[in-house]
Amino acid sequence: MPVFNDEEHVATALKSCLNQTLRDIEVIVVDDASTDATTAIVESFIESDARVRLIKLETNGTAFYARRIGLEQASAPFVLFIDGDDELVSDAAESSLHEANLRGADVVAFGVQVIRADGTTGSHYERSMQPTHRELNGPDILRTLFPVGKGAQGQLWRYLFSRALLLDAYSELPRSLTMVRVNDLPIAFLALMRAQKYVSITRILYRYYFQRGASGHRVTELADYEFTASSISSIDAIGETVAHEVTTRPDSDDLALIYESVRRSVVGRVLEYVRGIADDGLRAFCLERLRDRVGMSTLVYASADFCPKALPMLASVASPARLSDKTPKHILLRTGNLRTGGVQGVLVAQAAHLLAAGFEVTIAVDAEAETHFRLPSGIDLVRITGASRAARVIALVELCEERGIDVVIDHHVLYNENWPFSALAMSARGVSTVGWLHTFGLRPILDGNSRTSFLQQYLPLLSMVVALSRTDVAYWKLLGIENVACLPNPASPLAEELPRGGQPRPAPTGPIQIVWWGRLEQSVKQVTEVLEIGSILADLGVDFRINIIGPDGKDLSADKLNKLATSLGIEENVVTRGPLHHDDLLQAIEQSHVYVSTSVIEGYPLALVEAQSLGLPVVMYELPWLATAQGNEGMISVPQGDRRAAALALAALARDNDHYTTRSQGSLAAAEAAVTHDFPRLYSELVSGRLSEAHMPDPEIADARLIVAQSVRFAERVIRREGRALQRATATAVEQRRKAKALSQELEEARSTIRRLSGMAKHEPKVPSVVRTGIKGWLMGLLPTTMKQSSFYARHHHNTSVIQKNQILGAQASLETRLDRLSSSLEALHQTARGANTHLESALVERLERLERAVVESTRESRGGVVHMRRMTEALSMQVADSAEHFSRSDAAVGDLAHSVTTFVETVKQSLNAATKRSSADEESRKRLIHASRTIDEVLWSSVFSDTSLESSWFLERTLSPGRWAVGYQFLYVLYRILDEVRPASILELGLGQSSKMTGQYALNVGGVRHVIVEHDADWIATFAANFALSSASTVVRLDLTQTEAPSGAFVHRYADFATSLGEDEYDLVIVDGPFGFDQDLARVDVLDLIPRSLGKRFVIMLDDAHRRGERALIELVVAALDQSGIPYVSAMYKGQKDLWIVASADLAYLATL
Repeated sequence: MPVFNDEEHVATALKSCLNQTLRDIEVIVVDDASTDATTAIVESFIESDARVRLIKLETNGTAFYARRIGLEQASAPFVLFIDGDDELVSDAAESSLHEANLRGADVVAFGVQVIRADGTTGSHYERSMQPTHRELNGPDILRTLFPVGKGAQGQLWRYLFSRALLLDAYSELPRSLTMVRVNDLPIAFLALMRAQKYVSITRILYRYYFQRGASGHRVTELADYEFTASSISSIDAIGETVAHEVTTRPDSDDLALIYESVRRSVVGRVLEYVRGIADDGLRAFCLERLRDRVGMSTLVYASADFCPKALPMLASVASPARLSDKTPKHILLRTGNLRTGGVQGVLVAQAAHLLAAGFEVTIAVDAEAETHFRLPSGIDLVRITGASRAARVIALVELCEERGIDVVIDHHVLYNENWPFSALAMSARGVSTVGWLHTFGLRPILDGNSRTSFLQQYLPLLSMVVALSRTDVAYWKLLGIENVACLPNPASPLAEELPRGGQPRPAPTGPIQIVWWGRLEQSVKQVTEVLEIGSILADLGVDFRINIIGPDGKDLSADKLNKLATSLGIEENVVTRGPLHHDDLLQAIEQSHVYVSTSVIEGYPLALVEAQSLGLPVVMYELPWLATAQGNEGMISVPQGDRRAAALALAALARDNDHYTTRSQGSLAAAEAAVTHDFPRLYSELVSGRLSEAHMPDPEIADARLIVAQSVRFAERVIRREGRALQRATATAVEQRRKAKALSQELEEARSTIRRLSGMAKHEPKVPSVVRTGIKGWLMGLLPTTMKQSSFYARHHHNTSVIQKNQILGAQASLETRLDRLSSSLEALHQTARGANTHLESALVERLERLERAVVESTRESRGGVVHMRRMTEALSMQVADSAEHFSRSDAAVGDLAHSVTTFVETVKQSLNAATKRSSADEESRKRLIHASRTIDEVLWSSVFSDTSLESSWFLERTLSPGRWAVGYQFLYVLYRILDEVRPASILELGLGQSSKMTGQYALNVGGVRHVIVEHDADWIATFAANFALSSASTVVRLDLTQTEAPSGAFVHRYADFATSLGEDEYDLVIVDGPFGFDQDLARVDVLDLIPRSLGKRFVIMLDDAHRRGERALIELVVAALDQSGIPYVSAMYKGQKDLWIVASADLAYLATL
């Protein structure tokens, strides 16, 4: 226990040590030159307990040095640490030592409770310190406890250490070394680097009092900053030792990456302190000192992974590299992927022009390094990978250094918010970055997002911004971005290959062939407008054919277009052809007569140039800012949304040969102008900083008018769209209020029933207190709506359960009373029968005894519920009626009594029937309440999932569609936690779906992950691929469906050849969401083939739809297979709209408590 001026808390800390259940201990207190009563307090304990030893240091050597001295004086083989203001749980020593000896470990981790100054616990910080791995060995210890890109936690008091392991770690460092701040992380890193076996206990054994010492305080003066920044010296102190270790270990690359990530974590923590300085002058001064200390590159990397909120602060002190400072030789072109699309086509064409201008060219992408384009010879395509945002930035920087890159042209700045980190890192290395904007500047307004503010803040980090029109230049300059120029996009590779100087096309002689191509996207491309225009053409009597070419988009599919065509009555005139490439696309365009564009916004539509290169006239909704629209005689522009004007323009082209030929000639001329720019010269001037002022015009009044007019149009469009959304939401709210009113009525009826039956119940249920008065009422006022709804449904559900139980108890009590009376009557009947004629006595007695047994049986079985009671009463009634018939033939008095008994039994039956009907109604209400409760759960899960994954370093594209046939939000939350924390290296998914979007991004962005998806539906595979492109790290295996007979005799869907197709590979994570198993007694049994041979040492199995009977039956089989294989495991059920069941290896026990 290192102590320094801990007089207020040291006694409590010592008591927690001396109260240990393990008595054979020594407590070594090292006083670090305290100036208060700390040593006197310790000495008072020594007087009463010989197990306490005190070592006094004459000068303050910091806790790092004090721990070293105490460790050297210790005699036990294992050591626990405690700070002078914290506490140990009473069995901390006994429990951790037992685990170390039992499992042969040199490090034992345990749970920690973090107690804030106000006494509260349960913070995110506390959760981050809990052990999550049951056992680790060798290099896996450091790799797992210090994952790259995650904040480093190295508190020594979280572990029981082998004393020999710690002495070895300390021996690598100078004996005189002191560490003021973060003095435990370096030694913890060295010890864990050399540890052989790590085990953990999930129970809390240590109580850490946050902010009692030096932790967690703000920087208010320079001395505070110097104290905080000294943590960098602490982690640097072990740099040489780690570097030497790197040269001797097989996992050297991993070790180096882990150490650099830990160091960046420390720098990021200092950066966060600096960011929080309230005084502007002090903050700027401290930031400058920090930059001088570690360098701008390290600050950028640390911010990228550990303090992204510091980006604005770093941007405010950075300047872009000047393009004119050097003569560039090697250009790097950047984008997300190079599969298909307009941006990709521009980039490939640009690469060819730069190559022609004498530059070396490299293309770098984030996704797989493959393409449908034909790249010019000599151009390399490489992929940027990394386990975190900083790792990817570093990979890009290293690529630039290896290849001598002088300028980066980034074509992806509009589509992500990570590029400022790369731009800052490049500027720090003297590499210029040019940002290429591929759409009109007002696009964020149309989309209804805040991207404009983001661009306005960070575009100044770029050496140059290239826009596509004069209007764009004016817009960005009016927003304060001075380094912006206008350059034309190069023609696409397809347009470049077409012959020039052709003849105008002849006018159509048959149906006019109209073509549209691109991705089917309604929000921007407005593809349905093409069909609406076609409907008007049909009304005008024009013979036409419409060819729609391209893959499905996120909000529109070919199937939807076909349905729309049918509803418009033009299905015979419309053909959706799917995606076509190169020769097939070229042939389809050549067979057409007119190209139609209905986009609401575009930057520089390549399809327009491609169409005009083949002489096709163009009819389009006006986009007045387009550079290609200026003086274009082959283009007919009509007002946005004016379908009739577009139809009339098409009709005129179909009916007037001269008009068609003139427009075709105009298209050829416009295409010639678009493709004959001297692109090699323009790009040479761009990358060398020699563009003329003509490309950077100052805004004029006409530009401002156009920008204002289009801003108003886009804003009004957003208002109309949001208005429609509000109407839909209002309608939904009205329906929900109607349902709530119905539930309220049911609640009142339930209360009335409770009042009616309360006197019949045999117990008084304890209803939880939910009266919202005083502090509870105040808190309820602060709760969000969803939490209030949850409270309402919880109370409603409880009350309904009480009602149902009381009704059954009341019916049982009533029946038992009546059956007792019936038994008495039958006994009297029995006595009467005994006095009757002797020749009937034997038969009557036998029948009455049978009837008595039936009554007794009914009384006993009444406790089985109303339905069972009804069945028994039916049998009883038959017995009574049968007996009554015999009795009536023998004696009139006996017959009358038997008839009375029969009537009584019928009354009992009627009562039971009424109870059964009430029970059925209650069951229906219960089902509705369960559905409502599940809906509320799903809403809460969605909120938790969104908050948890918001700033993910790898889950970047968050467009998911949970629910119905897809996985729910509780599934996505648990899956995200598993991927982000467990970091599985191999993933198997049974069924392609929404979860594949998350796992696919994980495999892509984390790197080193094997991801296999099994799916049977080829059409679904194609549809999914059109909307979401998986990377090369993900493999989709299509297996046919087959059926096998289950032990019950029912047939079960299976994947054909499943076991043989997967081979001998092992998987850390198995996701079971296929094949479909709805309404089956047993479902998704393929997973059983994986147990145990294909499960990794640390594994998780996730089963969706676990509320269905088929999946419930599967769970029993999985559990049995694990038990039979002797595999220890934990399991849990997570409920939302559907149920998720997970089972995991025992070392991942925390996954059962998410």
